[in-house]
Amino acid sequence: MDIPMGGSMTTSVAIGQNLSAIVQEIQFGSARAIHDQFSGDAAAESASMLRSAAEETVERARKGSTDALTELHLALESIHRSYFAKPRPNESWCNRKGILDPVQAILEDFVIEYEDQWMDEGEIPFTDDPDQFVQQLKEAVRAHPANRHPFYIDFLPFKAGVADIRYYLAQETALDPRFDDFIALMQLGCDSQQKLELAGNYWDEMGNGNPAQVHTAMFENAMREVGADPEFVRTHRLVETLICGNLSATLAVNPRFYYRSIGSFAVTEFLFPRRCAQLLEAWRRNNLSVRNGEYHKEHIGIDARHASGFFRNVIKPEIRKDPSATGDIYWGAIARMNSSQRYLDALLNELVAC
Repeated sequence: MDIPMGGSMTTSVAIGQNLSAIVQEIQFGSARAIHDQFSGDAAAESASMLRSAAEETVERARKGSTDALTELHLALESIHRSYFAKPRPNESWCNRKGILDPVQAILEDFVIEYEDQWMDEGEIPFTDDPDQFVQQLKEAVRAHPANRHPFYIDFLPFKAGVADIRYYLAQETALDPRFDDFIALMQLGCDSQQKLELAGNYWDEMGNGNPAQVHTAMFENAMREVGADPEFVRTHRLVETLICGNLSATLAVNPRFYYRSIGSFAVTEFLFPRRCAQLLEAWRRNNLSVRNGEYHKEHIGIDARHASGFFRNVIKPEIRKDPSATGDIYWGAIARMNSSQRYLDALLNELVAC
């Protein structure tokens, strides 16, 4: 570890190495040591070195370093994890998040910049009519290569074995286990119509009050069925998986990206029912437990309803209030499709090569 607790950072951190390890040490190391390093006389130097480590890692990623791209996404994933986990007790005096806020901003700006390179602003529907915008957005989603990707249309339902399903579900942990928290965060500050739609979505995620039907628990059942334990997940994720997960989290945890987030998550709900049906084809073909396939079976009907509700009760009202929101909503939707395509390309290549 390149951050000596209780003292200033060594210069080796400034070249951008081990950013993920640095972030995790700040998040989970000794509260007293972290507090001492980032307060008082040592604060300015420590903060400057930390920021430089993040900036250097981003710069190497911009130049094409896959190692740097992976490193920064592991670091950002670790930062985002603090939004979806309770803190340790009796440490309210140690502001770990405040220390990492500048790093989070640097890495999230890169996440947005990275998606911008695939974005064609000329494709944004220029209309202030909510119905027309949603229609055109759905047409763009249906026409996108990620919509009917060969992984889902051919490989998963007809060729995937249990090991392939295990590998696939390990990638899906970037979104599925945290979807309820994403929806909870998106409700903040919404008008009542949007809150009612998102609250209904959240209540479905909570199993409508039945602990056995809570979607995170049902997803864990599916993971156990194919042997995708936490260690397997930790050691078998693609960098494209991290990119997808961090894009979703970046949009969900930042209020400034609210309009992009509703575009992204509406599309997620729109795509998921057919993808679940295609997974269940593989599930049945491999004689896996019907009970442990309930997570995906339930989402075939529920998410079709959620997608309609997202478009009708979240997106359309926002456009009625301010048509200028269409640009960000479109960006969120298409960024979700583009990142999904890159992820599915990498996933299919990995499984076919095995």
